[in-house]
Amino acid sequence: MIDGGIVHIYSPGCADYSYGIDGTPDLETVYAGTGKTNEIILKSASTLINFFLKRGIRVEYGLVLADVEAEDGFRQEKMKISEAEFVSRVSESKLSATTDMDSRFNEIGILGHPLLTSGVYLMRRDGFYTAVDETVGEGKVANLTPSQIRGNALTRRYLYQKWLKGKHLGPSDFDEAMDAIAKRYMIEFFTFGENMRRRKAIILSIDDPIMGHLYGVPCFILPKPKKGGNKI
Repeated sequence: MIDGGIVHIYSPGCADYSYGIDGTPDLETVYAGTGKTNEIILKSASTLINFFLKRGIRVEYGLVLADVEAEDGFRQEKMKISEAEFVSRVSESKLSATTDMDSRFNEIGILGHPLLTSGVYLMRRDGFYTAVDETVGEGKVANLTPSQIRGNALTRRYLYQKWLKGKHLGPSDFDEAMDAIAKRYMIEFFTFGENMRRRKAIILSIDDPIMGHLYGVPCFILPKPKKGGNKI
């Protein structure tokens, strides 16, 4: 949305998760680089930003890395990593992504453009995931029915089951764990969306279209890369 003559665009970015040989995230660990998903987002963001700049429209853009994911117990357990170390690596990713963003923008001639304000931020620590926003997110999930939560868990089973890989769970315990992960993801989407609503922003992200509606604001949802198709 354009507010005060400025189009506000933000991209929720992932931590730099590990990838398997099939070209998809295996979520075995988290590194401190830009991350494949964020590299793809920056490439698309450059094109979209340039579109507006060429038409004389001022743009505010931010890649917002999900340091909040460090707080999720299932991530810590899966990757054998503490919350502090997770945050440290995402903070290093912020520096790497800033360098990559500048490089992308320089390539197409928009680095330092007078109509562009841009940056890389941490979701929790830079004010994009506040306690007020989180209360809204938690409230929205609390109002969902068990079948709605289960529907999300089943739809994103391919992802959620990766967090449970290696755990020996019976059917009922597995379903309960899947629902818990689904709830946490949905809270994070609702919470970030509430922050974007208050900023009157557009979201540019890579995700499943089914998750995009959780943000509650206009979104450009990029398709997930196909297996082996993560070339930038």
